[in-house]
Amino acid sequence: MGNIVNSLIGIVLVALFLGIYAVSLKSVPLAIIVVFVLALLGFDFVQAVMKENGNHR
Repeated sequence: MGNIVNSLIGIVLVALFLGIYAVSLKSVPLAIIVVFVLALLGFDFVQAVMKENGNHR
């Protein structure tokens, strides 16, 4: 459970950090990359949680 909380805090901080750059620079390619990176981050988080709970496919 502690790993999940720590991971969620990390995801929020990374999203905040990258989001600030994406909004302040106003670059469409950068925004696309940020969204893609956050999607990969979320996908990896879901896989790690499923593996930890024994629901890995």
